[in-house]
Amino acid sequence: MNMRHNRRPPLRTSRMVPSRVSLRRGEPVQVACAVCGRWRLLERGMLRPHRADDGRTRCPGSGQRITVDEQPEQWLARLRLAERNPSMR
Repeated sequence: MNMRHNRRPPLRTSRMVPSRVSLRRGEPVQVACAVCGRWRLLERGMLRPHRADDGRTRCPGSGQRITVDEQPEQWLARLRLAERNPSMR
């Protein structure tokens, strides 16, 4: 699949639910697609292309631009807080 953004506004990791992002040190950045929930790697600041549930068409969440605007430590602190506070999940 071609790599092109989906024309939606970029999402910032600091504004996303921390359990839907992985910013672990030493690992590639991963984000769960907001449309289908599949975990995808970031490539050139976008979610890697993937298929919709029908297996044929491109998922509308493919190519979502993601801005990583927090450090792994900040993300981990938010994740730990969310684990203790169900309203933040």
